Amino acid sequence: MSETTIAIIDPLGKHGGHHYYIDGLARGLSKTGRRVLVYVPTFTGVTGCEPYEAFASFGQLYGSDPVLLRGWRYLRGLIASTVSAKWRGASAVSHHMFHYGLREVAAVWLARILGMKIVLTLHDVESFGQPGPRLFRALVLAGATGFILHNRFSMVDFERSAEAGGKPRAIIPLGHYADRFPQRQRAEARAALGLPKEPMIFLFFGNSRHEKGLDLLFEACAEMKDRPGWMLVVAGKMKPHQLSHHRSLIDRHGLGDFTRVDAKHVSDEEALAYYGAADLVVVPYRRTYESGVTIMAMSLSRAVLVSNLEPLVESVAGGEAGLIFESDNAKALLARLMQAMEERPSLDSIGARAHAHVIATRDWAKIGEKTGQFVDEVCSSRR
Repeated sequence: MSETTIAIIDPLGKHGGHHYYIDGLARGLSKTGRRVLVYVPTFTGVTGCEPYEAFASFGQLYGSDPVLLRGWRYLRGLIASTVSAKWRGASAVSHHMFHYGLREVAAVWLARILGMKIVLTLHDVESFGQPGPRLFRALVLAGATGFILHNRFSMVDFERSAEAGGKPRAIIPLGHYADRFPQRQRAEARAALGLPKEPMIFLFFGNSRHEKGLDLLFEACAEMKDRPGWMLVVAGKMKPHQLSHHRSLIDRHGLGDFTRVDAKHVSDEEALAYYGAADLVVVPYRRTYESGVTIMAMSLSRAVLVSNLEPLVESVAGGEAGLIFESDNAKALLARLMQAMEERPSLDSIGARAHAHVIATRDWAKIGEKTGQFVDEVCSSRR
């Protein structure tokens, strides 16, 4: 056991469902005997009776409030969180990186100025969407004292970058959610969402940016219109221009009678219903470093169909715990969807294998132990 105090500063919270991750990691670290401090937004929901100390320090960072106001809340929350972590004796601060901008530069270097080690978990080695200037990324990585990557693909990609240097790094996977969320029976979940009982439901869940491949899924489904008995459900937040774009694709492909789009923030309870209602969760990504949607579906015993990107293939054990198709290939995706319809009775067996696989390979207690050992290594580093 170690008496190391570790501070996890997470301004993301429920935005994007990141509170699942932070709670699992904090619980895993707590089981090792380490003291864990977690700093989150006020609306995160991951506070109360958990075996770690949680502080709601950021306020409302997402939504329609003016950018300058949200920026001020972030800066105020960051300073309060980092100073609190130092005052409470934290040896290391854990930050999770999806982007590399001024906010991330401030987060890393404030902790360094206060004399704490910085462990960065690089969820995205390179930013998706609209990446910031390379200078910001260089400053963020230069300030870190250690790096965690989720899989071998991410590690190899990271080590190609000049900023990687010779600092400590480790591959530690994303944990499962099987012990956190109850599984929903399919009929009950569909009734809760107002979905029909009989058709096969393909689910696309989460962010709909271009690299997620929702347009590819529409293209494949367009070739199935003459075959009854299926439905595509799309659930997750979308910006107005994204929703408009996807609705235009639905109209273009004539999928209006086959598709339901729920473009909204999805609560934890609703998320369980969407996964529970599905026969097959489709992950048609063009690019990714890891997929929380895939791990959540597998945790909830749902069969997944993923593109053959290396991180996704690793998640489904090379096809033993899920279905795979050739990335960015609508015909290949169509063939797999058709096959899934033909073999619908076997999909729940695939989901059961997926569940067993994540239980065996993504236990948060083991992840907490690996993370704690790595933090100890970083704390003993002279960098």
